[in-house]
Amino acid sequence: MAIFRQLSLGAKAALAAGTVFVSMIVSRSYLAGSLELGAWRWLFRLQLALFANSLMLIGSLYIWRSAVSNLSHSPAAESACFQLWKMAVMAFLALAHSSFFTMLFLVAEEPYLFSLAAYSCLGAYVIMVFFLCTLSGMEQAYQLLAWRSGRVVGSLDKTRRLAVRPALAVAVTTVLSVAGLLNAARPPAVKTVRVPIHQLPASMDGLKITLLSDIHLGPTVGRTKMEMFVRMVNRLEPDVTVIVGDLCDSEASVLRTAVAPLGQLHSRLGTYFVTGNHEYYTSDVSNWFALLESLNVRPLHNENNASQRTFTIDYSHNRFLKDGQPFRYISGSIHYSRVPRFYWKDRLLKMKMAGLNAIQTYVPWNFHEPQPGQYQFSGEQDVEYFIKLAHELGLLVILRPGPYICAEWDMGGLPAWLLLKESIILRSSDPDYLAAVDKWLGVLLPKMKPLLYQNGGPIITMQVENEYGSYFTCDYDYLRFLQKLFHHHLGNDVLLFTTDGANEKFLQCGALQGLYATVDFGPGANITAAFQIQRKSEPKGPLVNSEFYTGWLDHWGQPHSTVRTEVVASSLHDILAHGANVNLYMFIGGTNFAYWNGANMPYQAQPTSYDYDAPLSEAGDLTEKYFALREVIRKFEKVPEGFIPPSTPKFAYGKVALKKLKTVEEALNVLCPPGPINSLYPLTFIQVKQYFGFVMYRTTLPQDCSDPTPLSSPLSGVHDRAYVSVDGVPQGVMERSNVITLNITGKAGATLDLLVENMGRVNYGRYINDFKGLISNLTLGSSILTNWMIFPLNTEDAVRSHLGGWHGPNNGRHDKTFAHRSSNYTLPAFYMGNFSIPSGIPDLPQDTFIQFPGWTKGQVWINGFNLGRYWPARGPQMTLFVPRHILVTSTPNTIMVLELEHAPCGDSGPEVCTVEFVDRPVIGAPPTPGHPPPDLSHRDLRLDYV
Repeated sequence: MAIFRQLSLGAKAALAAGTVFVSMIVSRSYLAGSLELGAWRWLFRLQLALFANSLMLIGSLYIWRSAVSNLSHSPAAESACFQLWKMAVMAFLALAHSSFFTMLFLVAEEPYLFSLAAYSCLGAYVIMVFFLCTLSGMEQAYQLLAWRSGRVVGSLDKTRRLAVRPALAVAVTTVLSVAGLLNAARPPAVKTVRVPIHQLPASMDGLKITLLSDIHLGPTVGRTKMEMFVRMVNRLEPDVTVIVGDLCDSEASVLRTAVAPLGQLHSRLGTYFVTGNHEYYTSDVSNWFALLESLNVRPLHNENNASQRTFTIDYSHNRFLKDGQPFRYISGSIHYSRVPRFYWKDRLLKMKMAGLNAIQTYVPWNFHEPQPGQYQFSGEQDVEYFIKLAHELGLLVILRPGPYICAEWDMGGLPAWLLLKESIILRSSDPDYLAAVDKWLGVLLPKMKPLLYQNGGPIITMQVENEYGSYFTCDYDYLRFLQKLFHHHLGNDVLLFTTDGANEKFLQCGALQGLYATVDFGPGANITAAFQIQRKSEPKGPLVNSEFYTGWLDHWGQPHSTVRTEVVASSLHDILAHGANVNLYMFIGGTNFAYWNGANMPYQAQPTSYDYDAPLSEAGDLTEKYFALREVIRKFEKVPEGFIPPSTPKFAYGKVALKKLKTVEEALNVLCPPGPINSLYPLTFIQVKQYFGFVMYRTTLPQDCSDPTPLSSPLSGVHDRAYVSVDGVPQGVMERSNVITLNITGKAGATLDLLVENMGRVNYGRYINDFKGLISNLTLGSSILTNWMIFPLNTEDAVRSHLGGWHGPNNGRHDKTFAHRSSNYTLPAFYMGNFSIPSGIPDLPQDTFIQFPGWTKGQVWINGFNLGRYWPARGPQMTLFVPRHILVTSTPNTIMVLELEHAPCGDSGPEVCTVEFVDRPVIGAPPTPGHPPPDLSHRDLRLDYV
């Protein structure tokens, strides 16, 4: 002890540092295993702070001696200024020493002012020690050189020299510290380096990797700076983002909110993290790894990511393998064609936060090739962007590219122009069909290949065809053709599968060797029996329900379909308890905008809403079912923690007045600029190359019909609804499979008009070759009507041009020949109105819903965007979803309505009609309490199977 007392302060500080260092080694060897992790972590970091402070004490003594002790014998030592100087130096050193303790006590989402001051002083401390040592060394060297040369070295007065040294040190330290602080306050610099790599695959040429290093979240860096870093990275649009160490200086639990912005990083091929020494100083590496994984940042721990990505089937253990590890997917269906691109990210994030690790989507052929050889893959049809967005959000993708998809989509996704070959046998080895499929998939599949999982993308599996066992052709050559085509464009390592109903007869024609067979069934099914059906086709391999129905589809004129939440949740629990993979169909249904809805036989068209009673509503709102299914998933898989995007706000813009413009008959010159097509007998929509919408058929009455005379379609050839008038006087409506005869009156030679509406093509079963229009002759009494003028109506172009030529007298070139005005003809007709978004209310425009009080049936456009069909007279859908992105604030919004049957205003009623924007949807009456859900064991069994 006496020897210790004789040591200088510097030696004592060095001895203290050594003692703390030894205690760190001893405690790590003997205490780490016995202490609770949190206590051990705190002890280790306390020892680290004490060790650093012991070493710093040597430098602090040197600074104190240079700046204070050496001046204490000067005449100014007793002055008040010198006393203030001593206090300032003492405070400076105390702040510098406290910096290491702030990591123990002062770490939060944003830095404390004290922490910033302490670390600023620590930086200045290092500069000052370095400068004083350098200055002292220079003096010693100068004196040594002078002594060896034998010269007498003059010196300043000792007091002045002792005063100049600290003054100079303070000045240099202040300048350098201020410069450093200003530099640290600036946004980080972005440096771009091009790295040529020998034998780099062509697909990776131009790969952009963003590197983030030394962020040091902790006492001096918080959430605000992290948000800035994320914005900078996202602006660079990297393919890969890598965070290479020293991300944090404290525990994950303390910095959870500060690091949360990392979850907003967007990198096409993912974000990765490699640890640095500071992560290990926190002794909290495992918690940091878990937190980063929840933010879609993959830690690379004693591994690299250069190995081949694989997604395969482990037949010996009945499971999928992802990169060689057991994997089970819980996915949800979302159709990008039914959700506005504006909302893709919102819906995908909600799906991820529900606990899904994958999404499933269809690719509707007719959505991308509306005309032969004319492909559309941008904007709302940018399927590649949609898949990449899912990848950025950490979701895998199960792709169902058809060519047939069903999906309650027009003609099951097959383009109507295929019917130009009237005898074509769809979904078969028909040469005309195969040629079209070969060309289409030759465009689509090469776009999908870079997005396969093994190529760095998110697509883990692809479906070939869709529920083929439910189709009458049972053509194995067709399935083999598709299998070969998929492998040709995608390679042999892609995992292909089929889906059929859990019924042996469906799997007989739907399964094919080399395509993994899966089944689909809904709540209420016998799960064990359903998977036993799959086992008959696939004795080994993972159990998969590719369509587990969370709700059900609607038809016009029928109650809105609902399935109770508890029934869906219970069945999902049982499926997951079987160890099965499952896809929730639908997780969000969305909207059949424009004319995209399908239909079933006997003919029933589906409405505009595809709400499906899904966990996310048509408008993307969170439902009771969403949270119930999230809790079920939580019991089996890890569910992401954190913020769930809320339901989007809705706004009731109120009533909007609409005025009648003109009838369809009066506006034929705008709707059909080329004029009519003349034909002895009626032509179908396909024959006049009108694939959607409306066609006007016109002829004259060959006989006097003063007494009601039956206008008939003996072969039910009106597809789908015809709005009939004679000389501008409405006669009624003919409807497919429902009203095939209509009594009309008129004089011989009077003009007979039938405005025929395509209500949506059949999407399922034998009758998908669904021709539209007048597909057979009409008779008047016993006479076949002939000499037709056929007007294909281009409503979309006419509406987008705001129908400017409609006001004032008829001036089109068809007026006298084709347009017959009548004061008592009011329908079908167009109505238009405008409304402005209210000013002074933040966050407008917002989503809304439009309803049609007093209206009957028709089509509606807002700002040229075709929202779809309304039919409140039949229901169940009473309102149409209006997404905010189609609304504008700079100018009034234009509403155009084509009312086909009866408007609440006109010549016989009020001059002005109204529609109303409300903030809640009305899809149908609420389900009757205790009413049992429909049997969803397999939807094929609910349809008219042939």
